Amino acid sequence: MKIHPLHTATIFTASLLCHACSDPAPTAPAPSYDGGGGSDARARSDAFDASDGAVEGCALCTVLAAPPEGVDDALAIDSDNVYFNKSPSLSLGSIRKVPIGGGPFMELVAELENPREVAVNGNDIFWVAEGKGRDGFVCKAPLSGGPPTFLAWKQNQPLNLALDATHVYWTTFQGGTVMKLPIDAPGGAPFELAANRKYPESIAVDATHVYWAEQGEFRNGAVMSVPKDGGAPTAIASAQVSPGNVTFNESYVFWATRGGEANSWLDAGRVYGAIMMAPRDGSPPIERVSGLPFGASFAVDESYIYFTTPGTRETGFRDGTVARVLTRGGEPEILATRQRYPNRVVVDESHVYFTAGGAVIKVPKFAVP
Repeated sequence: MKIHPLHTATIFTASLLCHACSDPAPTAPAPSYDGGGGSDARARSDAFDASDGAVEGCALCTVLAAPPEGVDDALAIDSDNVYFNKSPSLSLGSIRKVPIGGGPFMELVAELENPREVAVNGNDIFWVAEGKGRDGFVCKAPLSGGPPTFLAWKQNQPLNLALDATHVYWTTFQGGTVMKLPIDAPGGAPFELAANRKYPESIAVDATHVYWAEQGEFRNGAVMSVPKDGGAPTAIASAQVSPGNVTFNESYVFWATRGGEANSWLDAGRVYGAIMMAPRDGSPPIERVSGLPFGASFAVDESYIYFTTPGTRETGFRDGTVARVLTRGGEPEILATRQRYPNRVVVDESHVYFTAGGAVIKVPKFAVP
């Protein structure tokens, strides 16, 4: 499949304009990686003072939540709150929320076994949990607090989910399926939208279609779609290297390629990938951001792609960035510098929210120094 590289932003050779930093952004150098050492990139950061919300490298950033045990990578927002998870390796995890305007965070659901992605609607928060073997499940709980409801169980490694007004959709990585279930039908029989797929992972849904990225074998991953009511899956892009993080706006479907065989945070900053976008009219995909290290994440609105870079091993991953680039192309602009392993990012009308150094942080979208 032909790829159009028009107006591609190459992250580590572009001169970046900093909008919210306390000092001018340097030209980002091409990193060199020795492939060894380095501290745990997910450890709690010392790059901010949680007592006053100050964030080094981002004068206009605000720390919303910095729990002592840190924050994992799941992140979701609605008009009132940011939702995040914590899944410690040796104990049960939890899902929490914090007001987008600031304030104490609250634990919504506790004692969860390895909660993964989260999503919200007006009433409930939904999540998937891998479980053990084929014992993964899909759950929901009231946003106001209360016990969880199991929607589906005995799922073979569910990794991601998406919502519309009536259904929850998810993928099973080892099961090779794309599933859906009415959100008010706990314990009902899920409907199989796609089967025998090669490691489907991230998923998104719009008014008519479900989109997902599947890993495939090395260098033959794909981005797929299927009608929400069922039908034959269609390839949006094939021959992709470890595609993930599929999302969309009115004009494009977006995804990230991860480069190489990267499959854990240990590969952070070493293996290059890209952010791709495919026009909804069926035109060939466009590579919009290149030179993106493994461990990066992104979100979109109608005008911009907002993305993170995790930093370099030499600094203990303390030189990560949060940036944006126009969907039509151009030079990237930095919103935050010197962040420790910034990862998940989501956006609303006015702000960018991201995880970094064990905290949930926000920065204005259109901040001008």
